[in-house]
Amino acid sequence: MLEIAVIAICLGVIVLKLMPSNRNKRRVRDRDSTSNQSTLEASVPHKKFEYLTTENERKFHSALRLALPNRYMIHCQTSLMALVQPIDRKNCSRTWAKRMDFVITDNDTKVIAVIELDDKSHQREKRQKRDEYVNGALSGNHKLIRFQAKRDYDVNEIATVLDFELNLAADPSVELMQQA
Repeated sequence: MLEIAVIAICLGVIVLKLMPSNRNKRRVRDRDSTSNQSTLEASVPHKKFEYLTTENERKFHSALRLALPNRYMIHCQTSLMALVQPIDRKNCSRTWAKRMDFVITDNDTKVIAVIELDDKSHQREKRQKRDEYVNGALSGNHKLIRFQAKRDYDVNEIATVLDFELNLAADPSVELMQQA
C-alpha cells in the first residue's frame, strides 16, 4: 500500500512538472499585452501645430523682439518647471503642466523675466486660480511681468514697461566705454 502511495505521488509530481503552468502563460500574455499597448500608444493620432504660439502671442512676440536690446533672447511656451521646482516633489505635476507665454533670458540663458499675456480667459475663476499659483511660484524667484492682450502692440510701450520693471535700457557696453 505504501508503495502505491509513493508511486502515485511521484506520478503526480511528474505530471505537474510536464503541465504548462498558468504562471508562464500569464507572463507571456503580459508581455504580449505590453507590446500591444506600446503599439497602441505609438499609434495614437496627433494633430500638428505649425506655431508654438497663438496669432495674438506672435504679434506680441514681434513687438517684444523690437523692444528688447539684442543681448536678450525670448523663449516661448516655457514650462514653469524649467523656471522653478516645488520643494515638495508631490506638487511637481501642478507645476509641470503650466506654460509661461514668454521668458526673457540673457545669451547664457540666465532668466531675466517671465512675461504672461493676459487675455479674457484670465477673468475666469479657473484661470485666476492658475494665475495665483504661477504668481506664488515665481514670487521671490523670477520677475513676472503681465501685459494685457490687445489687438495690436506698441513697441515703445513694451520697451517702457520693460525698462521700468527691469532697467534693460542700460547697455553694459556703453557703461564699459564710459569707465575707460
